[in-house]
Amino acid sequence: LLTIMNHKFLEKLSLLNKTGIIGAILTALGWGMAGVFIKLLPSFSAFSIVAIRLAFALIVIIPILLFQNSFFTQIKELRRLKVWILSLIMLACYTFGTIAFQIAPVGEVTLLMTTAPIFAILYKIWRREKIRKTEYWGVSIAFLGICFIIFPSLNLDSVISKQHIFGNFLALLVSILLAIYAIWFRSLSQYNLAPNSISIALGTFIIGSLMFLPTTLQLFSAYSGLISIKYLMASLGLGLVSTVIPTLCYAIAAKRLSPVTTTSVLLLEPILAVAFAFLILGAVPSVWIIPGTVFVGIGMLCMAFEKPSMLN
Repeated sequence: LLTIMNHKFLEKLSLLNKTGIIGAILTALGWGMAGVFIKLLPSFSAFSIVAIRLAFALIVIIPILLFQNSFFTQIKELRRLKVWILSLIMLACYTFGTIAFQIAPVGEVTLLMTTAPIFAILYKIWRREKIRKTEYWGVSIAFLGICFIIFPSLNLDSVISKQHIFGNFLALLVSILLAIYAIWFRSLSQYNLAPNSISIALGTFIIGSLMFLPTTLQLFSAYSGLISIKYLMASLGLGLVSTVIPTLCYAIAAKRLSPVTTTSVLLLEPILAVAFAFLILGAVPSVWIIPGTVFVGIGMLCMAFEKPSMLN
């Protein structure tokens, strides 16, 4: 019986768009490592962190495009309005998310940022599209697992200030924007109208670098004495691993997977963030991560049972 069940599961799993799944997982990996790189930097403000990651992301991606002889091709892609709108959405996610972590408890912000699959399902309900049972159960079980993981860091006894509420609002807004991004990109791809993922990343980094240019210049001037190999490597990691790669990969996943699946894979991000913090920073996680990881894993397995027509 177990052999038959395993065979059926592998058969269902093989129907998933492998490129999309890899893109979603790499997105979760990249964003999951962001906290580690930020911890390795000096005590910067939220806007300074955004300025650093976008400036370094632009510095990294331009030589790559020039080496591949595709820089001017991607520049031409920037003439499309859709590219700029998607770039602004991603830029807003980076900016609002970083500010939220600065002014509200990390546990609450992380929890609210994992609600994107719920908004993707609400969109399907609003459109009166059929909701599969595996979507309901998968998202619910995985989200319960996230609650287990985040529970120890929730400060339930603290007095909720206006700043605290605003931070939580920004975190929730990031989830909504990620859901909108996935829904719209998937819709465009079904009509062969989706822009190139590289052009979106380039647009995001150009807009962000120009918007935060004064902050970046002021930052380099103020902390010139703190420049070291450690800080440069952390900045490079934040720009490349946690910004360039996930920005590209999220667009790839959104193009090839359903919005619910794309956003649901990001539920792995808190688990990966805890794992990286333990391996690199030595931060010992709570025992709650064990049941949390199990529930997230079960939820992900439920989400794997998709119809091929929805994924390919």
